[in-house]
Amino acid sequence: MKNILLVFLLTMLFSALAVQAQPRPEIKTFVDVEYVSGGISIEEEQALAEMAKDFTLKVVMALRCGDYLNNINVLILDKDGKIVLESVTDGPILYVNLQPGKYKVLASAHGEQYKKNVRIKSGRQSQIVYYWPIESRACDEGNNKQ
Repeated sequence: MKNILLVFLLTMLFSALAVQAQPRPEIKTFVDVEYVSGGISIEEEQALAEMAKDFTLKVVMALRCGDYLNNINVLILDKDGKIVLESVTDGPILYVNLQPGKYKVLASAHGEQYKKNVRIKSGRQSQIVYYWPIESRACDEGNNKQ
C-alpha cells in the first residue's frame, strides 16, 4: 500500500512539473510596444491568461460560430494615425501593452478587414472581439449537432 501511495505521489509531482514546464508564448516588441499572441492549445491559452495582467488590450479573433482564427494581420494606429503595432498573430488571442489613449485597431484575414476604435484607460484592460463571417466545415459540423 505504501508503494502505491509513493508511486501516486511521484506521478502527481512529475505531472505538475510537466505542466509548469510548458513554454510561455514569447513577448515581442514593435518599436516600444510589447505584445504577445497565441492561444492555439489549451496550455498556451492558459499561459496567456496568466500573462494578461501585464497588458492593457486584449484582442480575440474568431469565426462567427466561435471557432478561433490565427495568422491575422493586425495594425494599431494611435490618434494621430501613427502605426504603434503591426503584426501577424500566432493564434486567436493578442495582448498588447498600450499607453492610455485612443487607438484604431484594424484586423484583416481571408480578404476581409475590420476596424474598431478602442480607448485605453490607465489601470484597466480593454477588449476587442472580431468575428469573421466565413463559412467553415468545422462551424457547419458544430451547428448540425443536436
